[in-house]
Amino acid sequence: MKTSYLWLSQLTGVSLPPSELATHFTMTGLEVEAIHPQGAGLEAFVVGRILECNKVPDSDHLTFCKVDTGEAVWEVICGAPNHKAGDKICFIRPGASLPDGTKIKKTKIRGFFSHGMICSDKEMGVSEEAQGVRILPQEAKVGEPVAAYLGMNDTLFEINVTPNRPDLLSHVGLARELRFSLAVAVAFPPAEVVEDEKPASSAYRVRVDAPDRCPRYMARVIENVAIGPSPDWVQRRLESLGIRSINNVVDATNYVLLEYGHPLHAFDLDLLAGDSIIVRRAGDGESMVTLDGVTRTLCSDDLVIADAAGPVALAGVMGGERSEVRPHTRRILLESAWFEPTGVRRTSRRVGLSSESSYRFERGTDFENVPVALDRCARLIAEWAGGKVLAGRLDDTAPAESRSPETRSRRVELRVSRLEHLLGARIPREDLLAILRRLPDDLVRHPVEPHPTDEDRISVSVPTARVDLFREVDLIEEVARVYGYDRVPSTVPPSTAASRIPATSYGFERRVKRFFAECGLSEVVTFSFIGERDFDRLGAPADSDLRKTVELANPLSEDLSKMRTSLLPSLWQVVLNNQRQDVADLAVFELARVYLPAAGPDALHCEKRVVAAMLWGAVERHWALPERHWDYFDAKGLVEALGERFRLPALSFCEESRPYLFPGRSAAVTCGGELLGVVGELHPAVVERGDLSGVVAVLELDVDRIQALAGSGARSYAAPSGLPAVRRDLALVAPEGVPSDAIASIIAEGAGALLEEMALFDEYRGAQVQPGCRSLAYRLVLRAAGETLTDEKANAVVGRIARRLERDLGVHLRQA
Repeated sequence: MKTSYLWLSQLTGVSLPPSELATHFTMTGLEVEAIHPQGAGLEAFVVGRILECNKVPDSDHLTFCKVDTGEAVWEVICGAPNHKAGDKICFIRPGASLPDGTKIKKTKIRGFFSHGMICSDKEMGVSEEAQGVRILPQEAKVGEPVAAYLGMNDTLFEINVTPNRPDLLSHVGLARELRFSLAVAVAFPPAEVVEDEKPASSAYRVRVDAPDRCPRYMARVIENVAIGPSPDWVQRRLESLGIRSINNVVDATNYVLLEYGHPLHAFDLDLLAGDSIIVRRAGDGESMVTLDGVTRTLCSDDLVIADAAGPVALAGVMGGERSEVRPHTRRILLESAWFEPTGVRRTSRRVGLSSESSYRFERGTDFENVPVALDRCARLIAEWAGGKVLAGRLDDTAPAESRSPETRSRRVELRVSRLEHLLGARIPREDLLAILRRLPDDLVRHPVEPHPTDEDRISVSVPTARVDLFREVDLIEEVARVYGYDRVPSTVPPSTAASRIPATSYGFERRVKRFFAECGLSEVVTFSFIGERDFDRLGAPADSDLRKTVELANPLSEDLSKMRTSLLPSLWQVVLNNQRQDVADLAVFELARVYLPAAGPDALHCEKRVVAAMLWGAVERHWALPERHWDYFDAKGLVEALGERFRLPALSFCEESRPYLFPGRSAAVTCGGELLGVVGELHPAVVERGDLSGVVAVLELDVDRIQALAGSGARSYAAPSGLPAVRRDLALVAPEGVPSDAIASIIAEGAGALLEEMALFDEYRGAQVQPGCRSLAYRLVLRAAGETLTDEKANAVVGRIARRLERDLGVHLRQA
């Protein structure tokens, strides 16, 4: 939120320089993201008055002017066409420099000396307007700095307001915060209205038919207004804070929005049908045209402001085009209301429309600000647009007992002993009471009441603006924040509890993350929400199980409308984002939850923990070593190493066919007959669509199943044998459909206890192998436990294995 330092200074009289005030905000929990000094480069410009303006002989455009700046009268040559004697202009003295660095010197032109310059907006650097010099209103004071007159001697803060502090979305709210934290006085803007004798109720009425969604609706009637531009200073202030000036009435509502943080809306009363405004739920299929010119189709969950002809505003979101203020508007119905936040949020999300009003109503506005903001705005309209404010407010407010807690005044009890226990320090009672007394509104008669018999208890009145303060611990946090965390000494809390290892699930997750980090991968954290385009980028077909998702009722956007069923789409987006930033090598992993839809009408949605990794680019780059890139076998090696680390039973890798994986370079990972996940390479078509080159290796494993199986794998140790081993290489010809795992399993069974080590060291396809087959070469290390293994016995074992392979799998020894 953009905030004006000058505006805050006017409200509080705070004297801290902008940089120190920004630091103070940050130290009390308000993050100031940026500081923007206004009017940089305008220091040399002052308001001047042209005393004389005469044509320069032999020139059709130059004039010789005498300019009074208060301290001196300067003779200046000017070539602009739009000035005359008596005009107030922007003047820069000789010796000073323009914002672009041009130094102003005494110059001789057509026989006349020119001292200084009468400037245009472009020369001052405030706009691109260069058709003539800037003519100021006659109210400008001669000698006054131009930056001060234009309101450009301000400093703007960009403050990141957290969702739990909607009271800070205004200058008055920030002024109250400074009163609380700096003990400064707040000069609240005047809101008293001079009313006409004619009662407002004689002109119009209001009625609320949905008090659960709008417990307070107020309005004022203003007649005989003259629509026109706002005062210059108002336009400058609004535009500096990012709001475009429209007219004096609309600007007044926007001004109060920035001042009090409460949205208001002005209707052209003569364009409203009937004699009353009704706040009601919309009918299904009912429609209206909002101020942006778009026709919105409504549903019964939407709240509308309606007249006899239908909706004229979408409550809390945007007004309607039919009743907007126009240049010929003469009578105004000014609205101020409190709308229930979640209802505004649902409507805003559903229709895809966000505004300054909905932004504030969604977070919660101050219930007690409704009449204050209304009167303040009515006063400004009467001041800027003329007209008369009819007597009395039109009001429909629900009884306090039927309203939600945040709309009612409340008291919260604070125990001093509890505060000292949580903070680990004692705050002097005088300081504590002084802080608490600054918290409530000035209108509260007894803001802080110590208990009459128990000094440990203090009752504090909490203003309705503070929707974040309901519990004792909330007050304790406020006291610590204002007292200063740096003043609270660091202490070790007393504890008799023995040290504990992390909870089982959390501790196991940390071990899995540590494993991948030790393998050189970087952890990433991505959104749990994804969209159809994420599946499209991964190449998942329309009927893929990946697309069977849990849908969000009110998504933030179409791209975040589904709960993810896999981490791979999110990791693929991470790779693509990094590639766009010229990152050439990437190895990332994420451990998070995925969400699966219910299996039937009576079942519930479920979630499970999954770890996924994506590897792309070079494994390592070194000037003295050949470059090697990640591939399927690296990903498979990670899975095997994970099995070793967590002592899983023997893992099996079976060929897996998924549309987004490369056939023949992907596998399903199973353990004890249970599916753990998948490992492989992304399909080349998917990689190509992402404008990448090379191989992208991936894996995705079920962490819940890994944790359940962890430690169940047999692990035994034996002393090294002193007897010699026998090595045999088996070159086998296997049909393409026979997996290596099946061959290895028969070899292991045939060799039995003699097998000490087995490794696949070669795979070959070519002219020397018949079509539809491939050659696989295995190296066996055989060793007997209690005797020297002879060649005859080793050959017998190999022969037995070869016969079993040919009989069961159709695999035979390759002939030389």
